[in-house]
Amino acid sequence: MRKIRKISELQPTIGFTEFDIFTDYRKSFLKSEVGKIYQLIPFADLAKSLKLKESRSGRNSYFSPEVKIALMFLKSYTSLSDRDLIAQLNANIDYQIFC
Repeated sequence: MRKIRKISELQPTIGFTEFDIFTDYRKSFLKSEVGKIYQLIPFADLAKSLKLKESRSGRNSYFSPEVKIALMFLKSYTSLSDRDLIAQLNANIDYQIFC
């Protein structure tokens, strides 16, 4: 299985601290097709209504319930396999912000 990289892992290595690059990415994301869809879906409310919550026993989950719903939506929306979705998640900042 491929490893998922978080954009937050990359942020501290960016040398231009006077520019808030993530804010610019976020603004462009909200204008994109995926960003417009993201704004319409109440992920937290869906997680509550589906009674999804963090597991207290066993291994810590890498994703919150809201992110799991976002991933399921992206998988359906893009018609990608699990492997291809993870590859896109690693390569596409819009998908990272979506999740």
